[in-house]
Amino acid sequence: QRRPGAVRSLILRGVCLMRPLEINWLFAPDGGAASLVPKGYAAFARHVEKDAAAGPRGVLDAYYARFRGAEKERDAAARAWMTW
Repeated sequence: QRRPGAVRSLILRGVCLMRPLEINWLFAPDGGAASLVPKGYAAFARHVEKDAAAGPRGVLDAYYARFRGAEKERDAAARAWMTW
């Protein structure tokens, strides 16, 4: 607070150990991220909705299948993933 003009930005980092709780928070339809950004999550899920099974990992599993598919399918899934 002595020199507020000397600080241009801060880098905030978090650690995700990819435990089931954290994965569900990030990717489940009723997870924390989906509740914070519902429109963003809806767009993310819409990309794979015809392939997604019910349950907390359905969307994530559908993306995994797309990432293992043909190149065009992989690229489209990657763009949707990165938008989320």
